[in-house]
Formats: sequence, C-alpha cells, structure tokens
Amino acid sequence: MKENIPKKVKILFIIRVCLWLTALAATVFWIGYSIKLHNEGIFDPVEFGAFFRPVFYACLAITFIAILVSFRLYAVSKKIKSQQPAKEPEIWDLYDREGKRTGETFERKFGNYNKIPEGRYHLTVDLLVLHDDGTYLLTKRSDDKDVYPGYWEASAGGSAISGEEPLDAAKRELFEETGLIPDSMELINVLFKDTSRSIFYSYLVRVSCDKDSIVLQEGETTDYKWVDTAGLLAYVDSAEAIVSHNQRFEKYINTLRS
Repeated sequence: MKENIPKKVKILFIIRVCLWLTALAATVFWIGYSIKLHNEGIFDPVEFGAFFRPVFYACLAITFIAILVSFRLYAVSKKIKSQQPAKEPEIWDLYDREGKRTGETFERKFGNYNKIPEGRYHLTVDLLVLHDDGTYLLTKRSDDKDVYPGYWEASAGGSAISGEEPLDAAKRELFEETGLIPDSMELINVLFKDTSRSIFYSYLVRVSCDKDSIVLQEGETTDYKWVDTAGLLAYVDSAEAIVSHNQRFEKYINTLRS
C-alpha cells in the first residue's frame, strides 16, 4: 500500500520548488542584465559597477535566501515524515481457482498487485451502498491510488487481509472507507478476475444512517455523494465510470433498468 504523504509535506514541497525557481530566475536575470549592459557599450568599470552592482547584490541575496529557506523546509519535511507511524505490512491470503486458501500469502506493496503468481488469487470485496430512502453512495478514489486514481466509483471495498472471511472484510472496508455500519449485507455476485488475480465478492449493503455522517478514509477516498437510481444509471453509462466495477454489479444494475 502506498504511504500516505501528509498534506503538509506536499505543501512544503511545492513551496520549495517555487523557491528554487525563484533562485534560478534571479540568477538568470543578473546574468542577462550584465550581458545587456555590455551590449549597450557600458564597459567602463566605474560606470558598469554603478549600474550592475545593485542588481547583482539584490539577485544574489534573493538566490541565497531562497536556497537557505528551501533547505530549511526540506529539514522540516523530513521531521514530519519521521513522525509518521510506521505502517503494518498488508498481507493477503492466496486462493486457488476453487476459491480455497492455498496456505500461501502475498505482501501488498504499491503497484505490485499484478505480481501475484499465475493460478493464485487474492480476496477482494465490493460494496454497493443503498440508503433506505432509495439513494446510492458514490465515492471518489484518492489521487494516490495506484489503480483508477481520482475516479468516482459506485463501490466501497478493498482487499481482505490475511485470516479474514469475505463478510468480515466487507464490514471492515465499509467502516474504514465510509464510517458506516450496515443494516444488512446481501452477497449478489462472486467473480474471478485473471488479469488482477482477484476473487471479487460483491455485496449490496443497506443502510439507514444520517447521510451526512460519511467519514472518508485518508489515502482511499476524498469525496462522496448520494444519487438516486437515475443518477446511478447515468454514472454507470458515463465515460467516467469504472467499467470493471459495473460489470461485477451488472445483474443488479440490469434489474434497475427494467
């Protein structure tokens, strides 16, 4: 799983980039200014110094301060990162084509989900959340995700950790990503996906919560909205939809169209 970099560190990095660009601009300016004076025929050391010295010292000061502050911010960023708690490794159980545990495990790291050996699968849960007022929950994936970053999805969910059963993983993922506790959970599909080495357990989750009580999980989701049936179908049929998610709920979605 990718480390969630604190927002402060990201902001400090942007500031440091701006400072370095400022230093570069100041350096380029005084070099260009000196060339300009030469081109205008100002060669006398006294006359040249009168024009050039103030600009040179100003640019030098700007460059020095920008570089100094940038290094200081780099030290602050390192300190913030060092204070982040170390994340426990995410370990998955591996399954065979029959959906049975093989006794093997796989350590999840950023971008390595496709390194699972051929013929082995990890357990993943999908959750379509239906409120008792008839609306559905859409969530927006974090830009830090290595799969479909920044996409809206009609699904919460994720991978089961070692030792979890599908329903347990579904309840945990629902709570982690939304803060919700289900009224009921109905298994509506099980699908093997060879390209991602996954077994998807797809659940329809019914809730009766306060619709403003959603708690987003840092590094996983960044926004949410509730849509009616027409809004869900419009999302499913749009170019912004995650097609693979929709396919896993295809049978249920087709019942909504009828």
